[in-house]
Amino acid sequence: MKFVDLISYYHIPYVSEKGIAIWKINSEIREEENIPGIDSHAILFVVGGSMEISVQGKIQSLTRGYFVDVLGDKQSVKLLSASPDIQAYFLLLTDEYLLELFKNRPPLPLSYAMDIMQNPVYMIENSFIVSIIKCLDDIEQTMANPLHHFQDSMLKCKISVLLLQMSEILLHKTQKEKRKSRESDRKRTLFAQFMKLLSEYVKEEHTVNFYASRLNVTPQYLRRVVKVCSGKNAYTWICEELVREIVNLLINTDKTMQAIADELHFSDQAVLTKFFRRIKGVSPLQYRNGIE
Repeated sequence: MKFVDLISYYHIPYVSEKGIAIWKINSEIREEENIPGIDSHAILFVVGGSMEISVQGKIQSLTRGYFVDVLGDKQSVKLLSASPDIQAYFLLLTDEYLLELFKNRPPLPLSYAMDIMQNPVYMIENSFIVSIIKCLDDIEQTMANPLHHFQDSMLKCKISVLLLQMSEILLHKTQKEKRKSRESDRKRTLFAQFMKLLSEYVKEEHTVNFYASRLNVTPQYLRRVVKVCSGKNAYTWICEELVREIVNLLINTDKTMQAIADELHFSDQAVLTKFFRRIKGVSPLQYRNGIE
């Protein structure tokens, strides 16, 4: 659908012959209708309430802070439902207008178009929502005053600010994801190092503090990382490794309980027996004799 046809189809109130249109969506929006593919860059931003749409055949539920960025006739949107308190902006910018605005130098990263073609719906962090609303309000107010002598120039400035803000949001999101990925890699590496140390020292060292010290991190941080990476506590891993060592000695040697306790650095046989019973539910001797 061409830009001019879309304007007529939806009776959009604020339109510039330069190739800009903005529509504040409310409870009067018509549901179960396609918003056809258009020869424009379309931005849908939810301010309040909720709506359900279908984009590229995928159903999406939108609430405050959600952006839908649709590139030209490559995509289409269907509105499935909207809450009575829905408040959203629908901004259209023709390709011709954008080319004129930025002289073939778009403010958005080149990867942006590829990203939104794959996933045109994304959530904006709370810290950016107010600034986006202000940008859209400014555009609407400028569009509402067609007699202003400098309307075209003001619109170019305000749309530039909006698109630059979107670029900042995307850059912030990308950098945050990279930081998160790096942090995740560091955590996985730390967990792997912990497990390696555990296999080497579990016979002698039974405390989280020892492993944290060897890894140059605090015990609290090590506990948190191990929990995140494995779903189990660091001390649980220590206990499980110790039990495996005890079981191995019980099954594959004829060592006494005191000898096993000494080898695994328990203070005495009674402490080992209490520990083993707590984990396995039977004493070491019962386990050795096949009573489980």
